[in-house]
Amino acid sequence: MKKTILTLISTTVLASGIFWSQSPTVRADSSGTAATNSSATNQQSSAQAAQSAVDSAQTAVDQAQSEYDQAQAAVNSTSAAVQNIQSQLTATSASSANTPTVTVNTAMQSATNDYLKVLTNSNATSAQLSAAQQTWGQALDQGYALNSYADTDASDLATAADWTNLTTSQADELSWFAAEVINQAREQLGLVDYTGRVVVTTGAVAMAIDVANKYQNDRYTDLQHYYSGINAVASGYGLATTSGNSQYYENLAINVLWDSTGKYETTTTMADLKNQLYTAIMQMLFQDADSNYGHTVSLLGTLRYNNFIRDQTPVEQRITYLGVATDAIVNDGNLYTRIHIIDITDASAYIKDQTTFQDKGGETILTAPTTTTSLDASQSASLQTNLARAQAAYQAALEQLDQAQTKLNQAQANLKAAQSQLSAADITSSSTGSSSKSGTSNNSSSSTTIVKVIGPDGQVIGTWSLDDPNFPYRWALNR
Repeated sequence: MKKTILTLISTTVLASGIFWSQSPTVRADSSGTAATNSSATNQQSSAQAAQSAVDSAQTAVDQAQSEYDQAQAAVNSTSAAVQNIQSQLTATSASSANTPTVTVNTAMQSATNDYLKVLTNSNATSAQLSAAQQTWGQALDQGYALNSYADTDASDLATAADWTNLTTSQADELSWFAAEVINQAREQLGLVDYTGRVVVTTGAVAMAIDVANKYQNDRYTDLQHYYSGINAVASGYGLATTSGNSQYYENLAINVLWDSTGKYETTTTMADLKNQLYTAIMQMLFQDADSNYGHTVSLLGTLRYNNFIRDQTPVEQRITYLGVATDAIVNDGNLYTRIHIIDITDASAYIKDQTTFQDKGGETILTAPTTTTSLDASQSASLQTNLARAQAAYQAALEQLDQAQTKLNQAQANLKAAQSQLSAADITSSSTGSSSKSGTSNNSSSSTTIVKVIGPDGQVIGTWSLDDPNFPYRWALNR
């Protein structure tokens, strides 16, 4: 008996073979499926790579966020420090309104360090020292614009003072004021370990008053030091003297006033005297080019540094005695007001008669009264230094925060880009998978089954659609 083989063929793939004798042989075209699988595999790899990129980007964002948080914390901390110091300064401003302060910047401090290297070099020549002094003085010039002072203390504003007739207590007060300013400058510039500090003594104040009286009594009106007068006074204190246009002890400030009324009042207030004394010292420290920085090296103590070295004076014993007095005189229609700042270095080159100097009170230190204002003066100087450091730290923290913000922004942008890549990879993978499943489903559900009828000799008898109602071999399917 000949057997007819019925083979069912779908529109896209050989679905199955139906035989009623031997096992059917089914051949299916799987190239589409393989291609689909390969594409899915590639899409899966792309998705995995995209996910890895997202993970790396997220790690970078986390790291950048951590650095930003740390930078922000530093900004908050340094800002709080600045505000705290400013609050302290504000709280003490009322009581320290008449307290002078001195401000220097890092450039001035750096220049001072460079100058000290030459000053302390025993092999440095006088020419090298002179050049170094000029360079240093020029660097200090910028300090004048950094400092200002106005005495608003009620007591100082209400207390009358006469340029030509200061009381001893007023001269003492001006001397303490000057010592505060000069010592602050030495401390700010890092000079104290080389030059020591200035102290107010009974003898130094008395000498300043005697010098002022000498100017006034001798009606000295030249706009320069009264050399012979200063040397005469110095001799009476057991101090070394010089001849000609030279002297060791006075730093002189002169102010020339013209009054159209011709009254030329010499009476003023302690506030005015302190204001003018402060300005005079600032000019001597930070605007002294016209005097070849002679006042600068005198008040800051570097002029006498080698005297301490020659005397082998320990740092803690390096002292300069200070006194301040004033006078005024009318001449040629002008009123000359003069501030005499006397400084005497405790060195053998200047104190020739120790006994006389001591008897004159040259070493008898006058301590400023301990008042709230006095304490605030010391605190204020320290707070100003701390404020400058805190502000510098705050600025540095802001710069770090800005850099951290830039890094965080970039990391977040990179993460966003990686996430977009991942989303695209996921969509492609999902689409491929859905298309494969959908195609299979559609082929299964909507395909038309074609029946190929093969005779015993292997020849195709014909093909029919199962949907064809005239399909003659339907009975075979029912088997």
